[in-house]
Amino acid sequence: MSSSYVDRSKLSANVHKLAILEDRTGVEELKHQGKLLMRDLIKITPPTSPYANESFEDNAKGESLEDQRKIGQAAVNRDIAKNWRSANSIVRELQARNPKAAKSLANYIRTGDIAAVQRMLQKLGWKDWNRVVLSVSEADHNKNRSSRTGRAIGSTTYVLRSNSIIQLARTKLGHVGAAKGGWATPAIALGAEVPAWIAGHATPGIYAPMFDGDKKSLTMGNLVPYGGHLVPGRLINNALKMRQRSMEQRIAYKLRATVH
Repeated sequence: MSSSYVDRSKLSANVHKLAILEDRTGVEELKHQGKLLMRDLIKITPPTSPYANESFEDNAKGESLEDQRKIGQAAVNRDIAKNWRSANSIVRELQARNPKAAKSLANYIRTGDIAAVQRMLQKLGWKDWNRVVLSVSEADHNKNRSSRTGRAIGSTTYVLRSNSIIQLARTKLGHVGAAKGGWATPAIALGAEVPAWIAGHATPGIYAPMFDGDKKSLTMGNLVPYGGHLVPGRLINNALKMRQRSMEQRIAYKLRATVH
């Protein structure tokens, strides 16, 4: 992955130019650009569409936040379906060709007899006969996730207590938007509207303005614990580059309007 560099002095100069052209104070323009940057960062922080190319940030900016919420929910459901399956699904598959075995298996599942379920699946030649658990927890699910991408890895495990899969899904769906939520603190402080599925997470963020003195600055950050994987420096640098391009386009537009 290529590294990137953003000329912060150029950003600062553009803020100064726009403040004059937009008839705002330097602090007002700095806060305005910070607000727009937060909107961009929320948009390009997962969940987003799974674009594999280097310019996916531009594509992500074009998606609605509601579309991204649905993308995140779909990813959660896929991950859970990949790793956890109700043991009753085996009963349904057996029903047509071996109803007697299906009935016995259903009884073992109902009583929570893992050993009996495993023996029967082994006897039936089931591929993953030994991958059977009574229930699944969030901790179990997290063990089967990639530390790099956060996505599910591993094989399917059959669960006797299927309600635990439903509860797991509810819990994980409630986490959708947590990574974006790390930007909510600075975004809201700057006046941006942030939907509840993002702002409602208790995820840490930084908003540290310094408007006193000659050198004005605005420090913002996303401190989500797994942000090292989901919000890498490349993403942040690309968001700054996009903001810089937008500022340059606005400056050019305002200068043309001034001339005419």
